Order: sequence, then structure tokens, then C-alpha cells
Amino acid sequence: MPEDILQGSQKRKEIQNWYAYWWRRATQFHQKTPAQRAVLCSKYNLKCMSADRREQCLREFQQSFPTRHDEIEAYIRRICARESVPGEKSCRRESVFLTWQGEWGDIDREQVDLGVRLEALLLLPDSSAKEEVLASCLSQAPGDVSGAVSAWQRGDPEAPMKSANLIAAALRQHPKVLQLAGELRSMLQRKRQERHVQHAAWSLEVCTRTWAEECRVKVHAHMALGFGSKNSVVIDDTWTLFASTPFDSRPNGGGSFSRIRNQCSGCYYLQATKVGKICSEGSHQPFSDYVVNPLWIFSLLQSGKMLYAAARVDMCRLPSGIVRNLESLERWQRERQTAAITAVGTLCEKASSRDMRPWKEYPMVTMWQAQYAASRPRYGFLVLDGPSRMGKTQFARCLSQAPGGVLELNMAGSAKVDLRLYDPLVHDVLLFDECDPAAVLENKKLFQAGGARISMQTSATNIMAFTVCVAEKKFVVCSNHWWASLSKLPWVDVEWLRANSYYVHVTEPMWQAAPMENLPVGEDFDRPQRGGA
Repeated sequence: MPEDILQGSQKRKEIQNWYAYWWRRATQFHQKTPAQRAVLCSKYNLKCMSADRREQCLREFQQSFPTRHDEIEAYIRRICARESVPGEKSCRRESVFLTWQGEWGDIDREQVDLGVRLEALLLLPDSSAKEEVLASCLSQAPGDVSGAVSAWQRGDPEAPMKSANLIAAALRQHPKVLQLAGELRSMLQRKRQERHVQHAAWSLEVCTRTWAEECRVKVHAHMALGFGSKNSVVIDDTWTLFASTPFDSRPNGGGSFSRIRNQCSGCYYLQATKVGKICSEGSHQPFSDYVVNPLWIFSLLQSGKMLYAAARVDMCRLPSGIVRNLESLERWQRERQTAAITAVGTLCEKASSRDMRPWKEYPMVTMWQAQYAASRPRYGFLVLDGPSRMGKTQFARCLSQAPGGVLELNMAGSAKVDLRLYDPLVHDVLLFDECDPAAVLENKKLFQAGGARISMQTSATNIMAFTVCVAEKKFVVCSNHWWASLSKLPWVDVEWLRANSYYVHVTEPMWQAAPMENLPVGEDFDRPQRGGA
């Protein structure tokens, strides 16, 4: 076949017009609805088809034009020549992101400093793999080293990420890491000489998932290349890194790679202060050589690949929208810390309740609970009055069986009731600790637990006012001086409190005493045990 059959763009455009005419006739495009046409147009583009499907479609087109057989055959050969050699991986786009994973990435655990390993392991959540590795580290550690951390350290949402950063910092001078960095640096130089590369970067990182789940140190490599125009990249032996062939991947926080304006997202993904990053290099530096999109930072933060402190530092380097972005970042951090603090508090309560003794039964408490068996327009509240460390507060917390069903308010030295955290769908017991009778008298309607909505924090302008509904909610007051405070009130107020409350005078611990056989030898039996407020 003559080589000059398809010389000139005019002849190629002519064949493309034939293909468009044939495709419209074959699919009956003119009879379709607008929605159906949109779907067909997405299938019409030859670039969006796989190699086999593209050749099959062109062969069908060739059979419909037998008089143009040679010209269409030359066009098909020209299209197929752009495909990769069988057995090789290829891609044609404006940028690529490659990842290497192999056995060379496995780092012997013994090659990491023992102190760093132990500190990093303690920050990980509990698992069977952690217990095994931690026991091995403790057997090698000095006798004065303990493998215990506080509940707050375990509850830190960034603890696993900080653990991976400790391992990454310990590997920066590792011989295998230095060798890998040299190979990646040489490979990037060769590729930049072979073709025009606008942006390029590489990095070595600790696999955070392998470390968190298996407590095993594994290193993988990334490389991002941006060409500025579409290039056909064939992944052959020249891309091999210690017998490991890369695969084309997309980073979670790198953004889209399909457009020129996002070519630098892959470079920032590798050059940012990520979790587990050992080392990285790039042809351009973020913020100075290319613009960083704040969405890239939020994506890395959301996927757990960047610490809050590092994200804030990078966000402060963006002049556009800094106020809005920092407000969103700080609000996200506050909400996450609030959830973590709540989880730690719940964990501590569960741990302390395991050794709790059974509570004593009080007839007045039974009468107070019995009033909720039937609907009433108003209910009385329970008062637990007595000296400190008798278990009053802990006893009140156990009056609700629902998880998180008790809303505890500290009323010491204040008569204002703050119910902004009150949720009627969650809380069924409202506990007013260290409450004075005067505070109850200022909120009479609230403590009656009626069905009407109650206005709180009213003022002349009502700028801070809000309404709550406490129908059939259980109100409990704990106090150390309730009876003494009644003597200072007018007679009419004392009578109202007496008529609307169930009073329990606590003079001894509210929990049942432990059996004698369970007490340790030499224990001072006359000394009261710790068990509550």
C-alpha cells in the first residue's frame, strides 16, 4: 500500500466525516430523543473506546465503504499504530501518576530504633498484631519501660498518623531508603531528557495502612509527571524499580489529572507534608512555582493523609480566601476534638463502672420513679442531699439506662440553667449537681417537667433566649447543703419545694458494702470506701 495515501490532514478529515455519516445512519441518530443523543455522542468518540472495540467499530465502517477500502485501511493502521505493544501498559494523557510496590519496600523491624518503635506502637489502636509486636519490643526494652499510655493519648484522632510519622522520620537515613531515593532521582532525570516534562516530582512514603493493621514497616514510591500536552506513555522495562513495575494510580488528595490546570496537583500530593512521607523532590516548589488549590489541602486532611497542624501551615500560605478556609479548618478541628473528648469520657466511665458495687434501694426513689408510669401535667423532682463522697452523683447517673441519656449540669455558685446542649430525643435524665434551692425556685416551670415549651435566658431584648421541651423528663438535684439552705428561705418557698420534690437524706454510702471474704487482709474496714461523688 502506498505510504502517501493519507498524506495531508484533508484526507484524514474526509475519512472522519465518512465515519460520522456512517455512525449516524447505523444508530438512527435523527430518530433519538435529546437524552438518547447525548448518550450516543459519548459512545461515538473513538478515543473513549478500548483498543479492541475501536478496531471492531472501524472494521464495520470499512465494510460499508468497499470503494474506499484502501484509504480506510491506512487510517485504521494509523490509529492502531498509536496503541502500545502487546503485553505493555500504556496511557495517553497530559499527566501520569505512577506507584511502585515490591518486596524491596519491606523494612526489617529490627532496623528501626527500639525506642522509636515502642513509642510508635503505643500510639496505634489495640489489635492482635500490635499486642504481638509490642510484647516483643517490651522484652528487648529496659526494665523501667512500660507499655502503657493514657486514655487521652489513645483517644487522639491523629495518634495513628503521628505513629506513622515517627517511623518515617526514623527511616530517612536508612541505607535502603537512600538507595531507593538515588534510583528515583536518576530515573526522573532520564525521563525528563527523553520527553518534554513541565512538572515532575517523586516521593518515598511509609504505607500507613500496613503499619496500622499489621504493624509492619513497608515503603512504596510515587512519581508524578506533567507534560502540558497529551503524550503516549508506555510502561516498559525503563520504568522498573528493583524488579518492580509501576502501575498508574490516582492519589486520594491529588485532584483530577485530566486537565492542564490540575497537572500540579500530583506534584503537591507528593511534596506536601503528608503523613508517613520519608523524602520527596520535585522540579517545582508549591506556592512559589505553582498555585496550590485549597481543595487539595482539604482532600488530604479528609483522607487522613495530613495532620491538622501541617494543613493549617499550608492554608495560611494561600492569600485568597484565607479567612473562609481557616474558619472551615478550625471548625472541623473543634468538632473532631469534641467527638474525641466525648469518646474518651465515655470510655473512662465504662472502665470505672466495671468494679462498681450494687446500689442500695430507697423507698423515696421508688416513689419518684413510679410517678412516670402515667402521664401527668407536672412531676416532682428528686433531691439527693448529704455529705460529699457518698455516691450521690454516680447514683443519679445510673438512673438512665440509655447510652448518653444523662445531661449533667454543674450548678455550683450559679442559678442560671444552661440547656444549650440539651437534646430531648437523647436525654431523659437532667442532673443538676451542686444545685442550690434558689436555682430551683428561679426555674419552677422547668423543674415541673410539664408538656409546655419553656423559654430560657429571657431578657429585655431576648437576644439569647431559646425554648426547650422537658415533658416527662426526670429531674435530679444533688446537693451538700440543701436542708441547711431551706432555713434561709421564706416559708412559702420552702412549702413549694417540699410539695414538688422527693427528698432523700443521704448519711452513708449509697452502694452496698462488699462481702467480708472479698476484702483484702489488713484493710481498714471502718474507713469508708471510695465510690461516688
